[in-house]
Amino acid sequence: MPRRRWKLKDRREPLSAATRAYLELGLGGVMAMQPRPPGYEDAVFFNGRHALPATWRERGEEITAAWAAEHPGERPWGWWQFDATEPRACLEGAEFVHRGKNPGDGDWIWKQEFGLPGRPQVRRPGAKPARMMFESQAAHLRRRELLLPGELEQVTAEDFEPEVVEIPELAELEFVARRPTAPALASTNGKPRRPAA
Repeated sequence: MPRRRWKLKDRREPLSAATRAYLELGLGGVMAMQPRPPGYEDAVFFNGRHALPATWRERGEEITAAWAAEHPGERPWGWWQFDATEPRACLEGAEFVHRGKNPGDGDWIWKQEFGLPGRPQVRRPGAKPARMMFESQAAHLRRRELLLPGELEQVTAEDFEPEVVEIPELAELEFVARRPTAPALASTNGKPRRPAA
């Protein structure tokens, strides 16, 4: 008599669209999505963010494979956050890279920024132009031998081009000065202060 073969059912909770988007794009990517994906509030504001490491351990390979099939030579935010061991190499402008006092101080930055190390957001007015160049995600993955089987054939030469980051001068940015809408009622000595008439 032939033996009966059992098929295991996937008993995992279904992944909400918002949680999947969070693991693919990061918080900024999910918050920029319009319309908001189903499960948005849970993924962004409630327990979803605390469950991301466990969700990634459970679903990371599946999400990475799907992402790489759609975006060869790139990795989703969750891969950079939970699996990557080092940032992308800085090819030009290394003097601008954030260096912490202790090893690992800036790790949270590159893990949030798809492998780009910490860098200044603006430069002082009159300072020399600041340009930084980083290896692309595809170049990083090839250098570290992390491309999936068959992925190299799908990556184009353009995908290996370095990523250039220009640091704008402070004067180039437009700032809107905000006036407080309500007068400050607290004083330095802790007693309430009356608003000026």
